[in-house]
This record gives sequence, C-alpha cells and structure tokens, in this order.
Amino acid sequence: MMTIRRHRSIILILLVPAVVGVLLFGGWAYGQARQVFRKLKVLQTIMVLSRQVYVDEVDANSLLDGAIDGLLDRLDPHSNYITPEETAKLRERMESRFYGVGIQYALVDGTITVISPIDGAPAKKAGMLAGDRIVAVDGVSAQGWRNEEVKEHIRGPDGTTVVLTVVRAGVAEPIKISIVRGKVPVRSVRSAFVTDDHIGYIRATRFARTTGEDVATAWDSLTQIGMRSLVLDLRDNGGGTLGGAVAVCDLFLPEGTVIVSQKGRWAGATQTFYATKEATRALIPIVVLINHGSASASEIVAGAVQDTDRGLVVGRTSFGKGLVQRQFDVSQRVDGAGSLLLTVARYYTPSGRLIQRDYGENKRHYYQQSFEDDPIDSSARERFETLELSRTVFGGGGISPDVRVEGRRWGNLELTLNRRRLFFRFADHLTETGRAPTMTADEYLRSGMVDSSLLGEAYEFATKSGLDIEPQQWQSERDLLATRIKMGIAGRTWGVDAADAVLLMKDPVMIEAIKRIPEAESLLRSAEQAGRR
Repeated sequence: MMTIRRHRSIILILLVPAVVGVLLFGGWAYGQARQVFRKLKVLQTIMVLSRQVYVDEVDANSLLDGAIDGLLDRLDPHSNYITPEETAKLRERMESRFYGVGIQYALVDGTITVISPIDGAPAKKAGMLAGDRIVAVDGVSAQGWRNEEVKEHIRGPDGTTVVLTVVRAGVAEPIKISIVRGKVPVRSVRSAFVTDDHIGYIRATRFARTTGEDVATAWDSLTQIGMRSLVLDLRDNGGGTLGGAVAVCDLFLPEGTVIVSQKGRWAGATQTFYATKEATRALIPIVVLINHGSASASEIVAGAVQDTDRGLVVGRTSFGKGLVQRQFDVSQRVDGAGSLLLTVARYYTPSGRLIQRDYGENKRHYYQQSFEDDPIDSSARERFETLELSRTVFGGGGISPDVRVEGRRWGNLELTLNRRRLFFRFADHLTETGRAPTMTADEYLRSGMVDSSLLGEAYEFATKSGLDIEPQQWQSERDLLATRIKMGIAGRTWGVDAADAVLLMKDPVMIEAIKRIPEAESLLRSAEQAGRR
C-alpha cells in the first residue's frame, strides 16, 4: 500500500475541455451533459468571486488543488494525482533503482551514522563499514543535516564522485573515502536465513519489478544450506507492483494455477493472471506471515497461497487494499503535468474473494482507523472455499489468517530508546571500546540473552546520554530491552540478518509459525493428493 502525498495544480482547468468532450461525445444523455456544464460554470464563478471579493487574497492554484482533491475523494481512497517529481520517485521505487553510494544510515545525535553498507553498492566496494560516522561530504560539514540534505548531497548522477569524511572506531584520525556513484540495488528482501531446524526465513519488504528475482535468489541460497520449509514474512509490506506479486507466486505454484484476477468496467482492466511454468522451487511447506500493514501485492500472495491450499497464513488480518490503479501520463496532454493514478479494477483471489475492504464515505477514517481491533467473528463476511481442500475462507475485508496471532508489542521505554537509536549507539560503544563479540553470528544467536551486567551498563549508558529513566521502569521492561540490546549488537556486528534473527527469537508470530510447519506440510500433501500437484 503506497500512500502518496496529494499535490494538485492548475491542471483541472486545462482538463475541463477534455472532460466536456467526453461528456458530449461519450454517450451521455443531453440532460446529464447540461447538468455537468452548469456545475462547471458554478466552479468557474466561485473561482472568480473568491479572487475578487473574498476577505483575504487567495491563490488560484491552491483553490484548484482543493478542487482536484475533492473530485478524486469522491472516487476512492487510492485514486490520486501526483506531481512530475513524485512520478519520478514512484518510477524509481517500482524499478528498484537509484544512483548514489548505497548506505543504510541513521541520524544519531545529528551525525550521519552508517547502519550498513548495501551489498553490491559503491560504498561497500569502497570499504565503508557499519558504524562509520560521516562528518563531511565533499569537504562540507554534514553535522546537523536532515534526511533531505543527506540525500541531496550524497546521491547524484551515475559516474560522479563524492568524497566522504568518516570517523571510524579504532582509527585516530578521520579518513576520506572517495566513492564513484553508481546504481544502488533497492532489494525487496530485507533478510534471509535458515534456523537450526532447517526452517528458512525470508522477509520481503516491498514488491517491485525485481522482487521475484530477489526472492528466488534468497530461496536458492537457503536451499543450499539446508532449508526444508519456508516462512515468508510479508508483515508491514505495503505492496507495490502486481508483476512482483505474480513473479513470487510463480516460484511455487504449478503452471495454470490462478494467482489473481482483476475486474473492472473498462475491458482493458479485466484479466486473470496464471502461474506460467511448473513450480521452479521445491514443493516445501510454506507459512506466510501478515498483519494490518500487509496490503495490495502482499495480499495477492497471501490470498493465492491460502486459496490454493499451498500453505498456511499466520498473523492478523491484512489491510484490505484490493483496488487496481493504472497510471496515466497527463503530461502527454498537458505540458508540465504529472500522472494520474486512477482505480480501474478490483483484485480477486483465486477462489473469487474480493480483497478490498469497505471504505464507505469517510476516506479519512479508512486510513486513520485504529488497527488494534481484529475481530475473530467473520460471520458478516462472504464465505468462500479453497480450491483443493474446500476450507472456509472469507472475502471483502483483506486476507484473514488461518491462524490468528498477536504480534510482539513495544514497551513504552523500548519505543523511546529505539527512536533515540540508543540500542545501536550502545552496540557502537561496545565496538569502540574493543568489546564487540568475537564469536560467529550463529554462536552469538545461541548464546542466550544479555546478562545482568551488560543490562546495567546499558542503563548507565542511556542515563549518561541524557535520558531520565526510572530504575523501576527499566526493570519492568527488562526482557524487551535485553532483546533489543542483543539485536543492536548483532546488527552492528553482522548486519540485518543477524539483527532480525535475534528479534524473531522472541516474536510470538514467528514462534507460532514454526509450530505450524507440520500443519503446513500436511496441507501441502493433502492438496497434492487432491489432484493438481
């Protein structure tokens, strides 16, 4: 689910002739056309009077922005007009590419701190390390920069050079690293690893043109190190391209299996997508994790897995974003215009379930509603049956999991400390003082949570950083904080895979998913016997 800030322009007035032409020559009745002309005249009159006699001086562009807002709000929550600049950023995200140096960073006490250099990107090739602090860019101090300034100065055209001045733990003087900017891969897979029980874990954070390749690469790597079952984590994955979702499903669904259908009034928007080849990955048990933040393409994958009895879905009911937007380049008609994302169809799962939940008249509530409630009672929703085993599933409100599990909840102090980047900063402190773990990542993961001595040191570090923390508050969230501290150390030392592995050890959804692997395997075998596989 991608939410794009709406920005309107004077394009409405420029589009009026085209709208009128459609109304006149598109089969509309004469009476309807007259009503529309009348209302367009009303709009024009309101504009003129507002500019002439309104108590304050008004901006015509701003008024028209509001008019376009109102027009699209009458359609649905996802139809949207986006500026040329936003169009370019959207294309960049969907194509999974941009040019720069390739670092994941955080602003820690006003300093650009490298969380991790991205594999295959220029920064890693140039020798940049996790924990490096960028204090200057091309000789200009970077202290106190905001995110937009960081992107403006570090990103740049392919082939250009940027010089980063870096403070590194264990090195007395700042060092200068010259990096030739290049293509930075924006991968869909955040982390992938195998547990001691041969359970593979892949976390996909988005769906883009390359997502199928990213998941396939991770899948093959995990297979080589012993994966026998898979947990595919789509929690908080807001979706992206339909093609990315179809490509992922194509990895494990047999040829001819329906993945998703879309239906609309416009003939060009109505089509069904099928798996196009025999499943190229081993038919191992699959458990898909979802929550309220799983939307659009994530729901397509979860719905296909569930409806075809290919695996189990565990977690909480997904967002329910099943409207299909087609992007129209308005600049082809109006110079300097952006793009229109217009809903042209609805998504349906293989069993015929509508993914989209009701958005009614209150669009604001649609986005802002609390996701704390996830009713177990689905009696008001339409019932469907899965294709192989006739299990009952429900439509019209996102994807309901086969097994409902509450996710790990943040503690108040834990959330505050995480926002202040304290866990990473503490791990960095341990590295600077020569106390980073010397064991392997696997050994560290098996070593248990942090002990009382390290917890006490973390408390002192936090209070010396200016945080006013009551000892009893720290003690009340002791277990949560211990997990986060270990996660910070793992991430600082070995990267995001190790950090995610630590957190998942205490994640109730992951714990339940592992318990359900035998059930997912039984489901797969029963579906095979039922016919198609």
